[in-house]
Amino acid sequence: MKALREFLSEGQEIVEELNRNLLSLDEQRNAGQTTDPDLINGCFRAVHSLKGLTALFGLAQTSDLSHCLENLLDSMRLGRIETRPETLDVLFEAVELFGESLTAAADGGDLEPEVVRG
Repeated sequence: MKALREFLSEGQEIVEELNRNLLSLDEQRNAGQTTDPDLINGCFRAVHSLKGLTALFGLAQTSDLSHCLENLLDSMRLGRIETRPETLDVLFEAVELFGESLTAAADGGDLEPEVVRG
């Protein structure tokens, strides 16, 4: 149980960091500013950390989602994909799914929300 508590705590910190970075990216985009590469790198690192944590706990589908997001963020880092509202929507939705997973786990429920499985 200690490992699960640590997973939940670390996961929550990572999700909060990811959300803050995404909000900053959205603010920059709305202000017409150039996207800060450090923010995209921060998002990438957060998703990478979540991928490792979820894989460690056997959450294959959530880990797969993280892997897909890593690919998206990597394309953003390389300039292949712009920071557009649609892109940010996908990333914010993923933050919500990660949060749901952590909340479910804290409540003793399934670690992978139905949306991730479906």
